[in-house]
Amino acid sequence: MAVISKLEYFVPGTRLLTSFDDSDSGVRMWARLKRGATLKAAQAALQPLSDELARQHPDAIPKGLKLIGRNAGYVVNLGPEDADVLPIFGLVAALVLLILAAACGNLGNLLLGRAVGRENEMSIRLALGATRHRILRQLMTESLLLAMLGIAAGVFVSLLASRTLMLSLGGQGNLDWSPDWRTLLFAFAIGALSCMLFGLPSARQATRLIHRSSRIRIIFMAAQVAASCVLLVVGALLVRALHKALTADPGFDYQRVVTLDPQLYEHGFTPDKARQYFADLKTRLLQVPGVEAVALSTRPPLGNRRSMGERPDLGLTLYFSPTTPDFLRAMGISVLRGRDFQPNDQDAAIVSDIFARRMWPGKDPLRQTYSGYGGRTLAIIGVAADARTIDPRNGHGAEMYIPIVAADLPSAVAVVRVSSLPERMMPLLSEIAHEVDPALSATPQSLRVAYEKKVGESGKVAVIVSAMGMLALLLAAVGLYGVVSYNVARSTREIGIRIALGAPPNRLVRSMVSRFLLPLAIALSLGIILASALSMALRNLLYGIGTFDPLSYLAAAVLLIGIGGAAVLIPARRALKIDPMAALRIE
Repeated sequence: MAVISKLEYFVPGTRLLTSFDDSDSGVRMWARLKRGATLKAAQAALQPLSDELARQHPDAIPKGLKLIGRNAGYVVNLGPEDADVLPIFGLVAALVLLILAAACGNLGNLLLGRAVGRENEMSIRLALGATRHRILRQLMTESLLLAMLGIAAGVFVSLLASRTLMLSLGGQGNLDWSPDWRTLLFAFAIGALSCMLFGLPSARQATRLIHRSSRIRIIFMAAQVAASCVLLVVGALLVRALHKALTADPGFDYQRVVTLDPQLYEHGFTPDKARQYFADLKTRLLQVPGVEAVALSTRPPLGNRRSMGERPDLGLTLYFSPTTPDFLRAMGISVLRGRDFQPNDQDAAIVSDIFARRMWPGKDPLRQTYSGYGGRTLAIIGVAADARTIDPRNGHGAEMYIPIVAADLPSAVAVVRVSSLPERMMPLLSEIAHEVDPALSATPQSLRVAYEKKVGESGKVAVIVSAMGMLALLLAAVGLYGVVSYNVARSTREIGIRIALGAPPNRLVRSMVSRFLLPLAIALSLGIILASALSMALRNLLYGIGTFDPLSYLAAAVLLIGIGGAAVLIPARRALKIDPMAALRIE
């Protein structure tokens, strides 16, 4: 234990440095490796310390146990309690693949146009004895080379942009963002797969004597429209949720609440010692002018600790909050029915109004019990107003407040309601907490800042997804314009004849556009279905709206139809200006 040189950071008498019991020991050590040092070398350097600890404490440490060193990255340290974060990573990967699909759709159309333009060349090669397989290999080689050059450029740009992007999102700036062999392998593998999916149809068309490229062009175009629809719907959902979170009442007064977390569990406090500490702290705080209420909670408001249970039968996520009396008053949450906790309450609970209405419809909740928390049967003594103190972004959340048990007091956090601006009171509150026990440092935190941070996380995600949606929309518009322009160019002679014969302009435009209506409608419908499936992963970010919010879907569809319609009509209307005599002379 010689690596810890300053024991004054720990409370005298603590068991943190001597106990190997997980219940009262929890020191984590962080280190920065020297330049050029590897994690494997650091792991080997810890082995002598592991052996010495095992020799000194043979009863507490099993033989062969090692001190484990891990990277400080966020993803590699995710635990079971972070399972709700994992779908977000899957969602981001899905959105990136949609952007890739939209870009490859455009590239596929370009390759197809290039293949049709080389029709004479391919015909001559076939006439001279070249096999279709040999020509196909040549065209696929060209497509693969193009894909590999694009992937290499993308990896280079990602090196420049990833660190800046993560820092702007509040990520850790000390991580190594350089891609390893797995990242490079995945990038080039996805490039090769894209080449096969979008380059092979174009190459096959080039080797046929009779070309049917229009159908493949429309398929590529439909893929772009579907991908754009998904991104636009998801972006609209997040923007709507962000606006709702900024304007809606979360159900509690976060403007005038401060939390104090002394982290007694990190200093080996027993339940009795923790009870005495919080009793002294509460007495001192209530003597301060401007402090209206003080309570405790083991699941601090807007914090990262949470205990929850999914209730799909009710359409809710139920969050459990062990608290002490006056917690609801401190948070500004009114009791609609029943009463608040008393000091001697044990197997009791206060539930939010939405949970009471869905759990016991048409019944008196004050006559009910709940047995879904740790096997205990809890009597419902009160119904509180709906509030989202744990996760304000979850529009499907409900809360249940339960008396704190003595064993959980070392992990409790003080919740203080003040009458003035929290920023003015925080230095004084911190000073008082330090005076109660000079060995502890309870840093105060304003719930207003925490709330803005929670909402800001949704805002950053909304900005990124919306930007991706607009990029996909731009790609789809370019693809639509290119497909329609190509069809107009191939039909120039036909258009000239019809104009010369007196065909009305509206009928000409309608005939050119009508062939695209069915595939676009199918692509739009498919995009809405895929967006509905993807939006389920966003449930905890969609504050106050459902995953099937009609306004978001309608706004995305209208925007896509408007931009797509303009991309289709511009080249179609331009065809009306064709000189019939010039069109008739086209071969």
